[in-house]
Amino acid sequence: MNTSPQFRTLVSLLAITMALPILPRIFAEEMTPNPSTPPVATAVVTPQASGGKEGKGGKEKRGNKGMESLTEAERQQLDAAMKKIADDPEWVAAKQSAKDAQTPEAKKETRKSMGKLRHDLLLKADPTLQPILEKMRPPG
Repeated sequence: MNTSPQFRTLVSLLAITMALPILPRIFAEEMTPNPSTPPVATAVVTPQASGGKEGKGGKEKRGNKGMESLTEAERQQLDAAMKKIADDPEWVAAKQSAKDAQTPEAKKETRKSMGKLRHDLLLKADPTLQPILEKMRPPG
């Protein structure tokens, strides 16, 4: 079959365009470590070393410092309480006000008030969380 160069280019571009969405999954499968091979030493850039705390979507991730000190059972208990307060009207309003904050000062103040509100709502949902919350952020 004799096809024009333009048609072949168009078909090639179409094939590439259709393959683009699945490429990350293909490469992710190739990059998963094989448990039978020893790990290779690599340089790890931590959020502290890179100067930022990257989270979802490139936004800064905050509030996980204390999570490292918790046991798996404590993390699960905290996670369950967080799910309980997720639909609380006060929490929903606080999240909305954080989204609406315009200035850096307003955002900082909103984050501070959200931390206090989260603490209070978690204790209201599960009073047994007090030692866990203190473990995460000791008073003072």
